[in-house]
Amino acid sequence: MKKKFISLSISFFLACFVSGLIEKFMYPNEIFNIKQGIIEICTFFLVFIIFIVSIKDKNNISISNFIKVFFSIGITLYVSISNKNVYYLIFGLLEIFTILLITNIIKSKKISNIISGILFLLYNFQVALLILGGSFLRRIMLSNLESLEDLSGKTVLYVSSTILVIVISFLPAKKIRLNKKNNFAFISSLIVLELIVISIMSLSFSPIGNYVVLANEEIEYQKNLKVIKANAEAAENLKESFHKEEVKDYYKANHGLGEKPNIILIFTEGLSQNVISDEKNIMPNVKEYQEKSINFTGYYNHTFATYRGIIGQLYSGFQYNNFDENHLISIQSILENNGYFTCFVNSEPLNKEFTRYLNSFNFNEVITSEEIHGEALSVSDKDTYNLLLNRSKELNEQNKPFFISTYTFGTHVSLDSPDEKYKKRYR
Repeated sequence: MKKKFISLSISFFLACFVSGLIEKFMYPNEIFNIKQGIIEICTFFLVFIIFIVSIKDKNNISISNFIKVFFSIGITLYVSISNKNVYYLIFGLLEIFTILLITNIIKSKKISNIISGILFLLYNFQVALLILGGSFLRRIMLSNLESLEDLSGKTVLYVSSTILVIVISFLPAKKIRLNKKNNFAFISSLIVLELIVISIMSLSFSPIGNYVVLANEEIEYQKNLKVIKANAEAAENLKESFHKEEVKDYYKANHGLGEKPNIILIFTEGLSQNVISDEKNIMPNVKEYQEKSINFTGYYNHTFATYRGIIGQLYSGFQYNNFDENHLISIQSILENNGYFTCFVNSEPLNKEFTRYLNSFNFNEVITSEEIHGEALSVSDKDTYNLLLNRSKELNEQNKPFFISTYTFGTHVSLDSPDEKYKKRYR
């Protein structure tokens, strides 16, 4: 009885101490949140009790046990600190120890190790994806697996991380020698506490719970797809309801550009206002140009992969699936009806799906270069811009207004330019 009291006292003291440290470190300028503090103390209290009870039998301690558990805790702690949100750690600890104790119930050592490996892999995969990609797994990520080569700039990092996660997840581990009563009591406590946290914070920070979110996304997607297919016949008639003879609310330019000025539109892969406004002054020329131009703030690409935003901006219509065609009225069709010649520069000519996608926009011409110097078998941004400039000069000489556009590829995340390298100018 005395040993139990000592264990409980040590666990409670450690829980309060660690909770205080986390609150001080993660939220130094915020008032202490009592509800959050109680959840932290309860979580750490449970974890420390399980840990203390499990290490009583020193002969049962395994190196692989420590590697397996502390690897998961380590990457979870990293995510929690880097995102300055303790709930990643709270959900993580509850789920790691629940997996540990659930597999502890299984009698067969082989089956226990297999199930443990699968569950830890599911958990570690979500956390690793959050570290490398900034988000838990989403349905739209799975739909973009066909564009996996676009991440080839960090192939070594992604492949090595995947191997490391798989190997550590499937490390064989010894069972914790707990009696059935304690084992079930701990599992029940962990699950109840997680359900309480979910009711407060939802599943946003839960690695395992995200699979439920993923399943709901797929169900919602299939429901919407049925509605779209059911209304497919009426889609052709939508043009009439969208068509307007005039635009009443517009910005009237007064810069001597003439009645039909030439238009150049550049879609830049992966560029956001955060990059332009970065304190390191990464893009000084674009920043200066923006300050002299009409600037629309609060505008967000409505989907990803990024190229899907081309339809969003040319047609003002949401693209539900990759490479969907759009039958609404487009900017290029309006300009063509007003005497413009329309052209699009394709930076990924070897990507058959993307090329078909561009051809469906019905520009007067889609041009590209035979110089494939860019990453992932693309035309480099330098060559793309040169092609854009040269074609613009040719069209300008024809004394007919033109609309020319392109979508760059070289600024895609993880890729480096074959032409220029960003050099750090600050020490």
